Amino acid sequence: MGMAWDVLGDGSTSLRAGYGLYTNTNNHQNLIVTVTNPPATPRPVIPNPTFPVPDFSRLGEQLKTLLDAGARIFQFDAGDGHFIEPITIGPVVAKSISPVVHEAGGVLDCHLMVENPEKHFRQFAEAGGDSVTVHYEACEDLPGVIAQARELGLGAGVAFNPETEPDAVVD
Repeated sequence: MGMAWDVLGDGSTSLRAGYGLYTNTNNHQNLIVTVTNPPATPRPVIPNPTFPVPDFSRLGEQLKTLLDAGARIFQFDAGDGHFIEPITIGPVVAKSISPVVHEAGGVLDCHLMVENPEKHFRQFAEAGGDSVTVHYEACEDLPGVIAQARELGLGAGVAFNPETEPDAVVD
C-alpha cells in the first residue's frame, strides 16, 4: 500500500491510503481504490477508483460502472517505465475519459509515476486532468513542482513510496 499527501489550495494537507484492483496483462482482475480522509477537517471518506492498467476493450463500460456506483474522483495512473515499470497510460487516454468523468460531475487526478513530472503537466491539463499527484522521490524541488502545477490550474498531491518515511515528505 502506498500513501499520498494531497496539498490543498488553502495550504492544508490530507492523507490518502491506496488499495486496489486493476486488470493486468494476464487478465487478473484487480480494482484500486484510494480512500481520501483529510485529518484536519471532518469530511466524509471518498473512494477514488484508480486506472493503472485498464482493460482498454472495456474501459468505457468499467468507467460507467464506477460512475453508476457513485464514484466521482478518479485517479489516473501514468508511468514512464523509468520511475516505475511498465510504461502505462498517458494523456491520450486521459483525454478520452475526462469528458465522461466531468459530465458526471467528477474529477480526474493524474497520478504521475514518472521522472520529472512537471514536464507532463501541460499535456495532462490539456487532456482534462483536474489535478496531478507526483512522487516525492521523483522531485528535486517539490515546492517548485507543486507551484508549476498550480500555475496551470491543476490541484496538486504528493505520493511517496512505502520505504519513504512520512516525516521526510512533510519537511
